Amino acid sequence: MENIERNKKNFSGVLGVSIGKGKEISNERAHEDYLHLLDYFKDVADYFAINISSPNTNDLRKLSEDEYFHKLIDEIINKREQISKGFSKHKPIIIKAVSYTHLTLPTKRIV
Repeated sequence: MENIERNKKNFSGVLGVSIGKGKEISNERAHEDYLHLLDYFKDVADYFAINISSPNTNDLRKLSEDEYFHKLIDEIINKREQISKGFSKHKPIIIKAVSYTHLTLPTKRIV
């Protein structure tokens, strides 16, 4: 946030914020990290990139499996509704996942 605050007076473009869970957070609690970060950056981000594919974070890629993915996306969409109040439109969300091809058809429609 310090970099954003320091440089925003000289920036007139679109600002995307890429967020991911901390390595110490279990996949079962990953949504809590994402929701916290959405809330934290809601006033400065024009859009969010949700990273669930970093090879550097242990088991992060498992979040793209149906077991975790649906809950995570549902929670993120609900949070977007909350943080969009007072804005003229929803902030776009981009999902960065390992593979789109393995997702089921209903999941693809969510994305």
